[in-house]
Amino acid sequence: MKKLVITVALLCVLVLLCVPVMARTYTVSGTDISVEIDDSQWYVFTRDNIRNNAELDELGLTYEYMNTTMRSNNIYLDAVLFFDESDYVELFVVKEKTDSSEQIANLSKQPNSRVEKLAKEAQAEGNLDFCEVYKNDYTFLEIANSDIGLYLCSYVTVINQEMYTLKFQSTVPYTTENVEYLRQIVDSVSFDVDPALDPKDSFFDTVLGKALIGAAIGAVIGGVIGVISSKKKKAQKEQQAQQTQWPPQYPMQ
Repeated sequence: MKKLVITVALLCVLVLLCVPVMARTYTVSGTDISVEIDDSQWYVFTRDNIRNNAELDELGLTYEYMNTTMRSNNIYLDAVLFFDESDYVELFVVKEKTDSSEQIANLSKQPNSRVEKLAKEAQAEGNLDFCEVYKNDYTFLEIANSDIGLYLCSYVTVINQEMYTLKFQSTVPYTTENVEYLRQIVDSVSFDVDPALDPKDSFFDTVLGKALIGAAIGAVIGGVIGVISSKKKKAQKEQQAQQTQWPPQYPMQ
């Protein structure tokens, strides 16, 4: 059973230099994305691993429920980290193909000035907490907003003419330290980029921006949290002897 009792605490500066040394790479079937997640702390479910999964049983979830939820919401990975008594952060990896994404091969190949302009337009149009360009090996729009009482922090990009969203939704606001931890996960992402797709295009305007915003701003209804009651979560957590922090701390390498 995963660690479900997690104490909310501020992170010291040193933890920002730490990395999740127990992270496992999930190459997500049906997509071009791979991502590293510490599954000693997180429950991690993909479309491929939910059948006969003991951790689903542990959480009182069924294969049928998870399969239906994932396919109806374009979810390819659903991961949850529980902390405190009733709070959590849940990560969804979503892949969609839209009319907008089909007209651009790879957001990372676009000039920075275009993407920055898109982020500013999206910020203004979407009434977002913020929308900024986030770059690592790829280019994302980093979007923060809230919906149905949840705090959302999403990273959206276009790869191989498909829109990818890493959507983190939590019951508590994100601190600077928490966002740094989420960015570590985003920084672990790699894509199998198709070099045959022409990165040159003539389509790049607010229509694409609206599509990216649409992918980011709505909370996902369902997933692991959709059917786990607070009472059940509390009972599970009280069985745990070990405690950690949100975000989790890791030993220095």
